[in-house]
Amino acid sequence: MDTEIFCLCDYAQEMGGGKIVIVGTFDTIFAQKMPSKHATCSIVTRIRFVPTEVGRHTFQVAITDPGGSEVIPSFRGDFNVNILSGNDSSIANFVMNIGGLELKTFGTYSITLRIDGTTAKSIPLFVKPTQ
Repeated sequence: MDTEIFCLCDYAQEMGGGKIVIVGTFDTIFAQKMPSKHATCSIVTRIRFVPTEVGRHTFQVAITDPGGSEVIPSFRGDFNVNILSGNDSSIANFVMNIGGLELKTFGTYSITLRIDGTTAKSIPLFVKPTQ
């Protein structure tokens, strides 16, 4: 398994055929005061699987605040990996759209992807006061 893409962005959409449109990746949000709401954003992931990984898998994407508490309920689900005849790998794309992300404190948040209960990737989200 290889996590080819895991990012936070302004907007994302899966277009079919494995293609994803990703607009405005970022890792920092500036706010004048707390609490603050970020109007809309998306989390995107693209994972590549090889033949030994064919079968059922689970995923979880969690956003946690600087203290480790979940900001919103985790995105959870399961999916099946198949590899088409003649191919040596397969991909799974996930686009999670979030509206009204409430941030209660300044600091470093974490966005974590887990596959089958194991952390596959984690990225920071820095929330800073407007200067």
